[in-house]
Amino acid sequence: MFALHVIRGGSRGLRDATLSVGVIEPGTGAVYDLATKRVVRPAQDQIVALASGGGAWCGPELRTASLPAAVRANGALLPLRRRRPIESQFVTGYTTYAREAAMFWRTYGVSAQAVLAAGVFSLASVQTPIRQTLKLMALLTPHVVEGRLPDAETLERMCVTAGVGLQHNRPRWFTSFAEYVPQIVARANERRLLDNPLRRDLCMHAPLPDGLSVTKLSFILALLGSNLGCLDARILRWAYGDDFARVAASISRKAPDGTLTDGTYGRYVLAERKILTGVPYYDPDDPVALARAQWLLWEQLGEEGPEAHDHEELFAAVVDRRFARWLTLRNNGR
Repeated sequence: MFALHVIRGGSRGLRDATLSVGVIEPGTGAVYDLATKRVVRPAQDQIVALASGGGAWCGPELRTASLPAAVRANGALLPLRRRRPIESQFVTGYTTYAREAAMFWRTYGVSAQAVLAAGVFSLASVQTPIRQTLKLMALLTPHVVEGRLPDAETLERMCVTAGVGLQHNRPRWFTSFAEYVPQIVARANERRLLDNPLRRDLCMHAPLPDGLSVTKLSFILALLGSNLGCLDARILRWAYGDDFARVAASISRKAPDGTLTDGTYGRYVLAERKILTGVPYYDPDDPVALARAQWLLWEQLGEEGPEAHDHEELFAAVVDRRFARWLTLRNNGR
């Protein structure tokens, strides 16, 4: 008998969740819910977490694995540490640009140029302090505004100038993402995917481009209006202490084909919910509650204490006349 936490996909996140006690039928994936006296077979957009062991996986893997095998295959999601206290109220840069932009793109769809800007900014931040990230973004902005990137040699020089490191890899990441932009636009605008369904489709139905993890993809999509959280090293170190590197690997490791398995993706979503719904910045009535909670938590965990960041350098690189007109109308009360 195990405590089961079933999280159904969709933009409402934990408000769709049910908590019950049940028994997993080995080899079938069927769950007998003792509360409802019904047999439940988790769908692909559901995640089942074993509270007793901390393991997490998506429905399809349960159909072919016995309980012990599933636990061995997927591992345990370690308990949260949260060694450093956080303040419930402080000045944030989230409302300067990010909030309005997210709500606009969430409502009206994204542009390819905005996706490129968000992707370049996200990849510029990989294993890089925020100040160097912003310096590199400022160098890239004239090119991103035009919807294109310079050649690999120029990109490498920019990385060296900004002091971001990984200058031999990062240019390849940028160009790979530029080729990947149409996939995000097609899923977001044509198929109208958003939030977890959008990220899941991108992670599990096609390989992620070189250098892009589910963590940084989550950041990109959150910037573009999806209700998702970027669990970067700063947040995982706060949540899991010395175990953060092990957790990071368990929730983001790609399969050989560049996709994420059900188990890896399930662990990421579970960690995202466990961390971000437990902080004082999470508002379940906010359509971008996870994204907002992540931004504010990340600000709170600055190396020298809480520090507001509006990422102005990113939004300076975005050219979307629809958004500018929308902001003007809103500011004029129309």
